[in-house]
Formats: sequence, C-alpha cells, structure tokens
Amino acid sequence: MNNKVKFILTVAVSLLLLTTFVMGNSLVAHDYLHGRGDAATLAVRWAVVIAIPLAMLSGYLIARHRSFVWGNVHGSACDGKAPPQSSESRKSRDELRMEFKQKRKQHKADRREAIKEYIDIVMVPFLDDDKSLDLLFENIRHWHLSDDEQFMPVPLKPNPRLTSFDIRHFVWNIGERLGWSGVKRAEFAKYCFPVAMKDLEVETIRRTLKQSPENQFSIKIDEPDSKDDYRFHYPNDKIPDSSQPLNESSDY
Repeated sequence: MNNKVKFILTVAVSLLLLTTFVMGNSLVAHDYLHGRGDAATLAVRWAVVIAIPLAMLSGYLIARHRSFVWGNVHGSACDGKAPPQSSESRKSRDELRMEFKQKRKQHKADRREAIKEYIDIVMVPFLDDDKSLDLLFENIRHWHLSDDEQFMPVPLKPNPRLTSFDIRHFVWNIGERLGWSGVKRAEFAKYCFPVAMKDLEVETIRRTLKQSPENQFSIKIDEPDSKDDYRFHYPNDKIPDSSQPLNESSDY
C-alpha cells in the first residue's frame, strides 16, 4: 500500500467517523431534549454512537497493521533477489558471443605480434638475414597450429654465437606463452636447430630447458607476469601496454 492510498484511506475513515459521531450525537440530543427517551435509553444510544466509530477505527487499524506486516514479509523475501534487468539494457546471447569472439581474435593478434617482436629483438644477433627470422616465426606458427605428427620445422642455421642454452631458453619462453608441453618445446628445439642440438636427446633437452650455467648463454629465461600473459620483458625497457590476456592456448 503506497503513501497516497494510505492518505486517502485515512481521510475517508476520519470523515466517516466524524460524520457518524455528529449524526449520532444530534439524534440522541434531539430525542433527549424533546423528552422522547429516559436515562437508560439515552445511555444505550450513547453507547451505540461511541461503539460504531470505535469498531470502524479498530477495523481500520487492524487493516493497516496487516498491510504493514505483509509488506515487510514480502519485502524481506525479495531482498535477496536481484532486480530484473530491462530487456533493452541486457545484451543478447548473440551479442555476448560476438564480443567474446572479437576479444579472442584481438588477443590472438596481440600475442602473435608480441612473439614476432620478441623473435626480431632476441634473435637478430644470431640469424644473419630476414629470411631466417621470418622462417623461424613461421616454424613456430605451424608447430603450434599443426595437428600432423609428421610435420617438421624447417631447420635453421644460426651463427655459432647461439648456444644450446640460448636455444633452450628461447624455446621455453615461446612455449610458455603458447602453452606448449615440455616435450613439445624440446622437440621444436631439436628439429628447428638440429646442428646446435645434435648431441642432445629430446628428453635431455626437456629436463634442461631452464638450465642456466653462468657465462654460457645470452638469452635468459623470461617468466610471464601471470599464467596466461603473452608479453615479454626486455632489459631496461618498459613493458608495453596490451589488452588483458584470455585463458586460451589452442590457437595462434
């Protein structure tokens, strides 16, 4: 019951009580003055005049009390429920799916650019031509996407400054951003850099991917800031801003 209805009801009951009292009082007084009733009759009439307004007032108060209690019970039952959203402001499922696909697409594009940038910055001292840098990027991309167990990366021939520890660290850093297993990283290192890794078995490479003997490597292990973060860190460099990473590693 809202305030407006309560106000109107209160005014109506008040007027009704006042009218009943005035009319009853007038009738009793008129009869008494004209000698048409004794004292007992007068008392009964006064009792009726008083009882009727009291009964009406009691009924009104009881109705208001029940309305108040019901409103509290109903309100408390609904307190834990979230207010329904209007159909105009709520996004449809198709819109939500579209937004998710766009975010995933942007995430993949940003990750791809981050890996390409890392290859250029870190491997330029060891791969002497642009063709080799591009081929390394394509090897990583196909190795990540291919479900064909027969696929083999195109072998690369870096200069002798690139040690087997540099290769292991480089592959670990890339694989960490793409969700590769230890075996997948070790096999890529073995097949992509066969000359530098010729004396190492895949299992040995897997167990020593993060091994870091002093003064025998140039590329360091680069731990991501979080589990699904694809960004890399560079010496004396600020980390470039990027969108928040999504929890996915199934595509590149």
